[in-house]
Amino acid sequence: MPYLQEPEVGHAIRYARSDHTIPIPRPVADEQEGVTSACRQCHMDETPDQLEAQVHAWYGSVKPPSAALGQFAGLVQFFGDSLAPKMPRLSGENVRRLEQLAHSEDVDVRALALAGLHLARGEDPAVRRFLARELEGLDSLDDAIRKRWSVALGFVADGYRQRGQPAQAIATYRKALEIRPNVAPVQLNLGLAYADDGNFAAAIESYRQSLAADPAQPLAHVNWGIALEALGDTAGGVAEFRRAIAVDPNEPLAYFNIGVVALARGFGREAMEPLARAVALDGSLAPAHFALAQTYLLAGDPRAAARELRLGLDFDPDNAAARQLLEQLQRVGGGQ
Repeated sequence: MPYLQEPEVGHAIRYARSDHTIPIPRPVADEQEGVTSACRQCHMDETPDQLEAQVHAWYGSVKPPSAALGQFAGLVQFFGDSLAPKMPRLSGENVRRLEQLAHSEDVDVRALALAGLHLARGEDPAVRRFLARELEGLDSLDDAIRKRWSVALGFVADGYRQRGQPAQAIATYRKALEIRPNVAPVQLNLGLAYADDGNFAAAIESYRQSLAADPAQPLAHVNWGIALEALGDTAGGVAEFRRAIAVDPNEPLAYFNIGVVALARGFGREAMEPLARAVALDGSLAPAHFALAQTYLLAGDPRAAARELRLGLDFDPDNAAARQLLEQLQRVGGGQ
């Protein structure tokens, strides 16, 4: 039976699934959406209308796609393209439409509509009262709706962080935590957004709360340590890196940061061991290779330094400083 390829995969790699599971055959509707249906993949000589007629001859009337599916797809696009934190100018018509969708029987549509209202107009007293009433009336759907609502806001906040918009990310993560407090990953990401914004004290408080919710997070300790360093508390930072190792002895970033601190103090030999451990645990950690190269240079071993520079450049080929240093070593014969 033909397969339906995931669009993101493309056709260079064949989808490996090999069973007789196919989507509900709707040749005309699929064609309108730009999808080559399972029917058409084998019967390219027939038009979608001919295939649709054959489907109806075999199966009778095919149940149309759920209206909620179209609503959800439209909401996703509107959520991503048109909404942002604190939008007092969002039209009343859009607010009313979101409020209507917030009463949908479909939990995904309902949760996303509530998240959209919360994101864009959560500071408006009338909208806030509406959201509070909806939360009170969730009953058995409380957990399902809250999870979806919080995840939607967290996803949007992640996008703001990736685009270098920490203030927007902070506002959105905080809203996600209003709906589901003490969710460790959201608290951790809020801390990272605060750090991106230069507010390291607030970042540390978020890391603290994240670890209170889930102590088994080495990266929360690592980022806590980085924030302490930024505040001038290097000893406290190293202590947090060591706590990360206590939680997970195989966390490469903890060893890397310990090594970088030692290197910055001029303790090349003291830095060598943790940096070597970092690259052993994660060979793709280019900054650790570059830092380890510096320790080898301080130890008088240019060949080992050149080796680490090459390994780092495999993963970060655009690092001009590392490439320049490697070229210098090669010119003097130490990079062979």
